[in-house]
Amino acid sequence: MGRQTRHAGQTRINISLTHGKSNIIKAKLAECSAFLKNLILTEGQLTYPQHWGLILLRIFKKFIQSKLQNTGLPTPESA
Repeated sequence: MGRQTRHAGQTRINISLTHGKSNIIKAKLAECSAFLKNLILTEGQLTYPQHWGLILLRIFKKFIQSKLQNTGLPTPESA
């Protein structure tokens, strides 16, 4: 179950997990949150296409990771 709250100009989503795999879900949500925070922190340092490159690498990580190894191109782990 989730609830959106707003306070002091910030919007937050609070999620209550009752699923049996809640620890896995919490870890994935924390990973996603950290990725988004990193995008915000690098806003002035990267160009618009570079941001999209990071986002797309993250989205398609499972599909392209093995194909990028040993090519010298950035992998989702190094990006």
